[in-house]
Amino acid sequence: MLLGALLRGKMLKTAKYEQSEAFAQYADPQIYDQVYQDDFDWSDMSHSKWKPGFRYASEQLKSVHSYTQAAIAMNHGKNTTTQNSVLTIATCKEKVTAPAWDAQKGMVMREFDYTSDVIHQAALEIQEGVIQVKARVSGKQHHSIYLAGENQMPVISIMDCCCKRLFCNVKEDAQDTHAKVDLGRWCPNQELIFTLVITPVEVVWYINNMQVHSMANRLSKNQKYYLHMGSFGGKKQKGAGELNVSWLRVYHKK
Repeated sequence: MLLGALLRGKMLKTAKYEQSEAFAQYADPQIYDQVYQDDFDWSDMSHSKWKPGFRYASEQLKSVHSYTQAAIAMNHGKNTTTQNSVLTIATCKEKVTAPAWDAQKGMVMREFDYTSDVIHQAALEIQEGVIQVKARVSGKQHHSIYLAGENQMPVISIMDCCCKRLFCNVKEDAQDTHAKVDLGRWCPNQELIFTLVITPVEVVWYINNMQVHSMANRLSKNQKYYLHMGSFGGKKQKGAGELNVSWLRVYHKK
């Protein structure tokens, strides 16, 4: 159920938010342990737990690639930086030849006019729990922070913004046609805190301490998920832009 401040077509309004308040509501210390935090105070990705590309079960699969229908190439982590404890994934105008997945031909090389990045955290496995992230975006790219299964399916959005509109959804497989839930327009550079709560019975999304959507948990109980962050885009999402992340927290049940 969408809240009044998040009605379709309206600008998101920032609610008063305190991190301790959120911890008490979503991750009671009597029930949850914080198992991961990242304040992005590292200077190089090699000193972090993040890796460039998508996370696949088989290490033989190429993890850094784009798609033939996309307009942005993934750039092996070169577009990912940290400064003043803020992680930035930048989409830049840059002509490159890079690998792209084609549904008919497999992996091919093609030219792109823009570059960006997708990165993943391979060390942390998530099945249930609470994930919180503070982020802002600019540009009209498809900026996303999400959980993905071992072969990129299923996908559970934590923060999903495309063409300056926020969405949330669970994509169970490649044929899943469930529509994304449109949460409204996101003002450029407006910093928001996103919370995803996964329990045995439901999946719930919050923005700035307000519940914006929930659905029954139909996902496999044996599936493990991995954190991903990236900026993507088709022909309509060309142009420069940024995904900026200030911090990220993960809580598991004791």
